[in-house]
This record gives sequence, structure tokens and C-alpha cells, in this order.
Amino acid sequence: MKKFEYKTLHGHNAFITDDKLNELGKEGWEIISYISAHNSYSNSTIEIICVLKREIPEQ
Repeated sequence: MKKFEYKTLHGHNAFITDDKLNELGKEGWEIISYISAHNSYSNSTIEIICVLKREIPEQ
């Protein structure tokens, strides 16, 4: 049976860049879900939370 490990990535638009996501992808991580929190006053994004997973190789 396949096993996975999970990781959460918290940040704002400037922190979670394409380069960062590509780096994690090369390490085997893939985004399975994300949530963006908005400021209701200005409707701007406050934070993005990404949930990632990657397969744990069998020993």
C-alpha cells in the first residue's frame, strides 16, 4: 500500500512563488488543496495556505 507524507505551506502571494512551488515539485511534493484568506475590508489576500503531499518510498 502506498504511504504519503503531508506538509502545509503558509504565506502570502510574495512568499509562495512559482520558483518555490517548482522547487517543492522537484522534491516530489504536489499541492492537493489550498485556501486563501481575504481581508473583508479591502478584499485583498492576507494569507494562502497550501496542503502538499508526496509519496514515501517503500523500504
